[in-house]
Amino acid sequence: MSTFVIGDLHGHYHEFASILLDAGLVDKDLNWTGGNHALWLMGDFFDRGPDGVSCVDLTMRLQEQARSTGGEVNSVIGNHDISLLSAYLLPDKMTDGPYGTFLEDWQRSGNPEDLERLTSRHVEWLTSLPAIALVDEYLLVHADAVLYLEYGSSIDEVNQRFRDIVYGDDPHEWDHFLEVFSGHRYFWESLEQAADFLDRYGGKRIIHGHTPISKMVDIDPEFIWKPLIYNNGMCINMDGGIYMGSPGFYYLLPPIEE
Repeated sequence: MSTFVIGDLHGHYHEFASILLDAGLVDKDLNWTGGNHALWLMGDFFDRGPDGVSCVDLTMRLQEQARSTGGEVNSVIGNHDISLLSAYLLPDKMTDGPYGTFLEDWQRSGNPEDLERLTSRHVEWLTSLPAIALVDEYLLVHADAVLYLEYGSSIDEVNQRFRDIVYGDDPHEWDHFLEVFSGHRYFWESLEQAADFLDRYGGKRIIHGHTPISKMVDIDPEFIWKPLIYNNGMCINMDGGIYMGSPGFYYLLPPIEE
């Protein structure tokens, strides 16, 4: 079984479909053809793009189809997914920041049609997504940010703490959660910080999205078609910046040599 990874989609459904076709994971009708292979997404289905709900609908459908052939489709949750959930679940609650309510905060980059089309079924699926996943010695997290360290010392603890917050209604917890989830470049700043992160949660490589590659290196997003591998191969950034013009891409996880 092989594992494919796709980065932040930000509502770009047609690009998502094209990447899946390029990877050979779906047919022309966008039905699963990946057999017993695995597909992991890096979160941020929503915001800055036209159709996040369709991206989620397709992922949910492929998840069901993959199960029937021994495959797997899954995702870690992204900060923009959490932001949309805050607008849906706590729309009129006030935030601690200058923008007003959670709904008003989300509207700065959110697509109103996504909020209108969001259903309890989508919400249930999104809130069930893990914050961290360990896949074949690769540690998958959405953000290259320090927040995970704040919420637990193991994968299980962090995932449970994320769920506690999104199932709760404490606006101060949500507000702080969104604030720390917006951090960037924690692993880029120091190889030692990346190594310590792996020591805490396990695995030998970190895969993340969240920070567009063009904001880390001087490359026009239009020409970003593969991940940025840095820190001597320890870290892999999957966010091509699809909302900035990248065509998007998939990455087939290679075996990690001992």
